[in-house]
Amino acid sequence: MIDAAAIADAYAIGEILSFELIARIANDLVRVETASGALWLKLASRSGRTVNELEAEADIVACLGRAKISVTQPVRRADGRYAGLVMGRPAIMFREARGIEVTSPSREQACALGALTANLHLACCSVANRWTIDTNSLFHEPLTWLGQRCPVAIASIGTEMIAKLASPLPIGLCHGDLHLENVHFDGDVPTLLDFEVCGTGPLVYDLACYWRKHVSDWEPFLAGYTSVRPLTSDERRAIPILATLRGIWTMALPAAPNATWGREWLDAEYFEAHLQMIRALRSRDFE
Repeated sequence: MIDAAAIADAYAIGEILSFELIARIANDLVRVETASGALWLKLASRSGRTVNELEAEADIVACLGRAKISVTQPVRRADGRYAGLVMGRPAIMFREARGIEVTSPSREQACALGALTANLHLACCSVANRWTIDTNSLFHEPLTWLGQRCPVAIASIGTEMIAKLASPLPIGLCHGDLHLENVHFDGDVPTLLDFEVCGTGPLVYDLACYWRKHVSDWEPFLAGYTSVRPLTSDERRAIPILATLRGIWTMALPAAPNATWGREWLDAEYFEAHLQMIRALRSRDFE
């Protein structure tokens, strides 16, 4: 049950003209219409995220905004913080991004998104209370979540990928979930949203996230990125490796310690579908 008065009081946003609840797997979203524009409230519960984790996410996004990176801006609460409890649940609010979501970006849009991603990677924003994106968090920890349920083939593929991973790779702030559902385009101008899994890791991890889902517009995305930040040969070789490890991490999410939204999915059919996807990523050519 959504309490509009509780939202308005927590964020001092004035009268709420209308709202819409959008239930999602890990969080609920509430789109809030006010006289000054639309806002999005994220209510965490099934994801197990804490107020401090949400505050850290908002601090990073606010820093990127100050660096002129096109991101959705967080809204401060009446108490001066970004995150807090709303209706008893950890919550954070953002302004609505300009533009729309697209499923097939134009060459210009993909190129602009690549450049935006590179500029994000070059921004000097402190990262605190966020996860470290590495082989431990993408592979070793997920295997412990799955325990005996983990298919032998998954463990073998992950071990193979790690053995191929050159190091060290340039490290910094990553969006952590870069794909078109987390971007709005206003014409050719992209805005990044949903930094829920942002963290510190190989910068090329974001490119791996994008590459594994968007092969058709990969070339202009890469051109836009490298026009701002050239890639090393090791980074290029790491893209399919990190994409495969990302697939393993995604597969294991329902079994994560704080996840209470989907463990019943972990059956033979679930694992087989993900195993096919992971094998396909392993065998794809990058160049």
